Amino acid sequence: MVEQLVAQGVDIRLCRTCALARGLGELPLIPGTAIGTLVELAEATVLADKVVTF
Repeated sequence: MVEQLVAQGVDIRLCRTCALARGLGELPLIPGTAIGTLVELAEATVLADKVVTF
């Protein structure tokens, strides 16, 4: 599912705090995804027509 979204140009960022809490900080990520920052989240939220979180 994530790979399909990346292929469509969707920007996928993981919450750094959440990723580290789950032990994902040092693991390789799916190509096209990255661990984001709070600043990136704020900017994306302001610019977005819709935001999906889960």
